[in-house]
Amino acid sequence: MPRREVDTIVVVIPAHNEESNIARALAGVRRAIVPLARSVDVEVVVVVNGGIDRTAEIVRQEGAHLLVSDIADVGAARSTGCRWALLRFASRLDRLWIATTDADSLVPRHWLAEHLGAAEGGADVVLGTVVLAPHEARRHRGWAETYAQDAARRRHHGHVHGANMGIRARRYLEVGGFRAMAAREDVDLVERLRSASARIAWLSHVPVLTSARHDNRVVAGVGNDLAASM
Repeated sequence: MPRREVDTIVVVIPAHNEESNIARALAGVRRAIVPLARSVDVEVVVVVNGGIDRTAEIVRQEGAHLLVSDIADVGAARSTGCRWALLRFASRLDRLWIATTDADSLVPRHWLAEHLGAAEGGADVVLGTVVLAPHEARRHRGWAETYAQDAARRRHHGHVHGANMGIRARRYLEVGGFRAMAAREDVDLVERLRSASARIAWLSHVPVLTSARHDNRVVAGVGNDLAASM
C-alpha cells in the first residue's frame, strides 16, 4: 500500500476560560477522528492561554495534550500549539497536517476526513465555514442570512475562521506561522499564504458549529459581528 501524502494530523485548540465548553469541543474532535479508521495518527493539543477557571483541569481529565501559557493572546496560543506539533513530528513535516478549531466550537463528524481528503487532493490550506445552532440562527437572523448570501455570491465562500482551518506543516513554516495577535491571527496567516500562492480548498459543506455568545474571548471576531447584528 503506498504511503499517504498526509499520515499525521495535529488538532490545535486555544482555550481561555472555557471550562463550560472545552469538554464538548474535545468530544467533537474525538468523534471526527473515528471516520479516519486509524489511517493516520491524530494528536489533540489544547493551549490554555491565561484564565482563572478549571479549563486546564478538564483538559487533563479528557486526555488531550495540555500546554499552558500566561499570555491571553489567541494568536500566540495557536502559534504555541503549532510549534508543539512541529517539534513533536519534526521527522515527518512533509506528511504533517495541522488543523485548528476553537474551544467554544463543535466540529462535525467528517471534519478531519474532509481535511485529509482536501490535502490528499493537493490543497495546502483548508478554510471552512461556521454555523450557528438553529435557535441562535433565528435570534441572529440578519447575520446568518448575510453570511450565507455573501458566501453564495462568490466562487469561493471567502470566509476565514480559526475555528475551521487546516494547513500543511511545510507551508505553515514557509510563511512564518501564526503571529502573536489578539485578533485576526487567522486572516493574517491566510493573507501571507495567499501571497505565497498556497493552494486553498474553500470548504462550505463541513461547517463548524460555533458559539453565539457576545462576550467572545477576542477583541474582534464572530462574537462582535453577532453583537453588532442585534
